[in-house]
Amino acid sequence: MAKPANRASVAQAHDGPDYAGALAIIQGRIQNAKTAQSEASGKASKAWQEIEKMGLHRAGAQAAAKVMNISDEDDRVDYLRTFAKLLEVAGLGIPTDLVDAAQGVQTPVVPKVKGPRRPEPKADTSPPVGPAGDTDLAQEPPIAATSPEGDTKGEAELPVERAPRGNVVTIAEAKERVQKHFGVTAPSDTTVHH
Repeated sequence: MAKPANRASVAQAHDGPDYAGALAIIQGRIQNAKTAQSEASGKASKAWQEIEKMGLHRAGAQAAAKVMNISDEDDRVDYLRTFAKLLEVAGLGIPTDLVDAAQGVQTPVVPKVKGPRRPEPKADTSPPVGPAGDTDLAQEPPIAATSPEGDTKGEAELPVERAPRGNVVTIAEAKERVQKHFGVTAPSDTTVHH
């Protein structure tokens, strides 16, 4: 699609490219930006060297800074979970040294944060309200959940523990959640269909 004609585009087409103006920008603003970028890069490099002198691994500190700069909490949690699980599957971690062993300390690759990530919304316990005379929204008592042995375990409206967005759950973890949620043992030969 052709661009609509205006005074500037007509003048440019008539006069041709402005090489002198482009050269002025290259020698002025672009060169100044490159100089400022070079100075900022040098300052950052000196700061990372100071961190190394504090006994920290430079690339590790840079990776931590990268994670701290992820502003979206869900993206940050997904990044950390993926990172930690990949290291776990690869069999990589921080070996416990003698001091840690003597103190009974185990250092996780990604530390767990205590408490919920954000407050959970409160459930609405009020009965549904419909138009006058509408009975299909009437509150019914919850159905009792039973185990395969026939034991009543409580109401069917048990709270369900949901995995955070983007989380990959192994079959073993899923079986454990089912057992925890319903109080029953999940079948051992579960087939997963995609």
